[in-house]
Amino acid sequence: MKEKPPSKKATGKLVCYTIDPEREIRLPYGIKEIGNSEFYESEMEGHLIIPSSVEKIGNYAFCFCSKLKSVTIPNSVKDIGIRAFAHCSNLKTINIGDEVEMIWNNAFEDCTSLTEIRLPKALLEVGHGMFRNCQSLKTVRITSKDTVINDVQVNQVKAIKDKHIQDPFREFNEDPNERALLHNVRIGYREFVEMTVFKNCDSLEQIIVPKGTMEYFKGSIPRYLHRMMIESDD
Repeated sequence: MKEKPPSKKATGKLVCYTIDPEREIRLPYGIKEIGNSEFYESEMEGHLIIPSSVEKIGNYAFCFCSKLKSVTIPNSVKDIGIRAFAHCSNLKTINIGDEVEMIWNNAFEDCTSLTEIRLPKALLEVGHGMFRNCQSLKTVRITSKDTVINDVQVNQVKAIKDKHIQDPFREFNEDPNERALLHNVRIGYREFVEMTVFKNCDSLEQIIVPKGTMEYFKGSIPRYLHRMMIESDD
């Protein structure tokens, strides 16, 4: 079933774009944020180039843009929102600038034509479901040993009360009622883990990680994918 996006919250800055004869889509320079659902179900077709003035791509910003062929995201972008490019079924190439720090949940879900992706060096965290149902995806290149693959979203209050969480990286208030109900966390017991980042990626052949980090990433990548992991000097 097609998921309905949240209410559109446009940035208030231009939302127009131009297409040149080579089908290259260029958003106007000067905008700093592409708002939530800004181009949801847009008919834009071809190769999208996001200007270097943009710092954030909102939730659902390009969701269901089924005619996009490629996307170039500049170094100026720090944050790519929830399902920002989900269901872009003809999207084959995504070039992400090395300064992107956060890619949120399901950002590229159902990009069924995507074959390869390189994650940026500054990336702190991969949200759960990021590549879910990317059925043509063959190669994922992880470029930083500091990238955390947080793959499970749970009810944090319930998990803390039931003592299912072991999370050395975050501090919480003592009162569980003041804690956020939903949060990406690390789970201490494997039976509570549903790996979703690479779920239904049936064509996946290799996950390339930085040299010397094989054992590190084995802790966050599903066991059945360990045989696909390759270390690289790049």
